Amino acid sequence: MDIKKTTIFVLLVVIFSFLYIIVEGDITGNVANENIKISVNSLSCVWKDDSFEACSTILWEAPAGYYAKGYIGGGEPVSQSPKLANSPAIYCQNVGDSEGKRAAHAYLYGSGGALKAMTNNNIVECKREELPTSKSKKKFTFMARGEFQKRPRGEGTFDIRGFGGMPVSCKFKGKWVTDNAFIEEATRICNKATGTFEGFYGHGEQYVITDHHPFTWQGISGLFTDPAPKMYSGYIVYMNTCDRINYNEGRYYARARVSNIYDDGLALTWEYFDDGFNPRVHFQGEAECDIAQEQLPTTKEIEVIEPVVEPEISEIIEEEVVGVPIAEEKQSTFWQRVKSFFGSIFKK
Repeated sequence: MDIKKTTIFVLLVVIFSFLYIIVEGDITGNVANENIKISVNSLSCVWKDDSFEACSTILWEAPAGYYAKGYIGGGEPVSQSPKLANSPAIYCQNVGDSEGKRAAHAYLYGSGGALKAMTNNNIVECKREELPTSKSKKKFTFMARGEFQKRPRGEGTFDIRGFGGMPVSCKFKGKWVTDNAFIEEATRICNKATGTFEGFYGHGEQYVITDHHPFTWQGISGLFTDPAPKMYSGYIVYMNTCDRINYNEGRYYARARVSNIYDDGLALTWEYFDDGFNPRVHFQGEAECDIAQEQLPTTKEIEVIEPVVEPEISEIIEEEVVGVPIAEEKQSTFWQRVKSFFGSIFKK
C-alpha cells in the first residue's frame, strides 16, 4: 500500500511540474513569443513645403490580434501614434524644419495591450538636398493705391507666369515711384518720391530690403530726409508713403508678398494703407527664380547608431485600436488544465 501511495505521489509531482512549465511559458511569453519579432525595413526623410516628413516601413511577425506602433523623433508621442494592424505598414510624421538625425522606433503589442517586442536602434537623417535647377527671369509691374470703397486701404493679387517650371526660390529687384500729381499738382505733396527694393523668397521665408531716396517724406517743403535702408520680413516689396505727423513710425505703406506658387509661376498679393496724402505707388521690377527640375524621390538607407534615447515610458499609453478591434484570444488557466487532465483520466 505504501508503494502505491509513493508511486501515485511521484506521478502527481511529475504531472504538476509538467503543467507548471506549460502555464509559466504562456504567462511569461518565454515559449509563446519565440516567433514574435518587429523591425524597421526602410526609412526616408524629405523636405515638403516648409518642413521635413519622415517615414518608416514597419514589418512584424506575430499571432493574430497583435498590433504595432511607430515613433519618430520630432513627431507625435507613442501615446498618440495610431495602431497598425497589418504588416507591413508605413508610418509617417512631420518632424519640423531643422536638419539632423532622428530616432525611429517600432513597438509590437499583444491583443491585450502588453508590449511584446520593440526595435529602437534606427536612425534617419533629414537634410535639405539641393535639387537641380535652372534660372529664369520675368519682369513685372503693378500699382498699389487705396480703393474707392475701401479707402484708405487697398489690396489685390496678380500672377507672374511663364518661368517654365515651379519656382524654388526667387530674387526680386526693382524700383518704385509715388504718383500724386492728379490730386496735388500744385503742391506736389508726396509726388514722385522714389526708392528701390531687393527681395528674396525661398525655403518658406521671404524678406525685402528697401531704400527710400532723399525726399520731403513729412510733406514739409524744403525738409529733405534720406532714410536708411530697412529690412522687412514676410514681404518681397515694401515702401512707406509720406506721413506729416511721424514718418519714422511707418504707419503708411504699400507692400507685396508671395502668396502662392504654381507649376510655372507665382502669385503676388499687394496691400496698401495711407490715411494721409494717399498717393498711388507704381512698382516695376524683375523676378529671377531658380526653377526646379523633375527628380524622382529617393529613399535613405537606415543608419544604426548606439546608444539611442528611447521615448519616456510614460509615453507608452494604450489606446483604442484604430479601425476594427481585434478580439483577444482566450487562454485557459492553470487549474482549468489540471481539472481537464484529471477529468480525462478518471472518465476511463
